[in-house]
Amino acid sequence: MTYLLHDKKIIYIRPHKTASTTIADHCAELPESESLTKNTGMGNQSWEEICKHISPKIWNTYTKVASIRNPWEQTASYYLQYYTNTSMYEMLLTREFHRSTISHFLFDKEKCVVDKVIRFENLVEDTKTILGIDISKHSNSSNAFDYRKVHTRATREYIRNVCAPEIKEFGYEY
Repeated sequence: MTYLLHDKKIIYIRPHKTASTTIADHCAELPESESLTKNTGMGNQSWEEICKHISPKIWNTYTKVASIRNPWEQTASYYLQYYTNTSMYEMLLTREFHRSTISHFLFDKEKCVVDKVIRFENLVEDTKTILGIDISKHSNSSNAFDYRKVHTRATREYIRNVCAPEIKEFGYEY
């Protein structure tokens, strides 16, 4: 769910497999939060989809925040949760995969549209600093695997190409 945190003037955009469910669950507990999912029936929404459901005034005046994750790690997590009955390379060719990338959620061509990011690898600190939410009791251990063991040379390169904007913007490496 996308959340509008009206008291903080924040739009929280939540790409797949970036600890966004944990963060969204905490956002839901805030008194001035509004879930766009309740209004639209949509789950995770890209910035373009969000713009269709909120006023330009809110979009232009609120701080846009999103959680992000190393694209190779994010893809491995996505694959292991949803696509274990097919090869990873076949999964990479699906529309669903392309619509799950950070590049799809947060970029207008090569330009990132969010103001601040919560990095998966610095989750507790960034969430506290940026959103003022303490998720230190977060117990999901989805980071307990080595994403490098899931990829082949072909999948590494495919992700490097598809996710080039986010890799460049956020300095991720394999």
